[in-house]
Amino acid sequence: MKSSPFTHTGALVSYPLQSNLTFYSGAVTGADNFDRQFGAWSYLGGFNWTDEDNATSFSFSVLNGDVSETLETT
Repeated sequence: MKSSPFTHTGALVSYPLQSNLTFYSGAVTGADNFDRQFGAWSYLGGFNWTDEDNATSFSFSVLNGDVSETLETT
């Protein structure tokens, strides 16, 4: 079973490509991460489409990246 993250901390920009299609893209510090692991940045992006009557919509999003900081040791 796959679940969706509850919160994200970061920046998200949206851009309407057409009157019924909006693209969004941003960088976040991972899923459900507000106060820790600030070196673990992830990409969050997707799009939202709505029909002309606003009766039907479709959204797609992806979250991809590290879930924790990786510390290198020498």
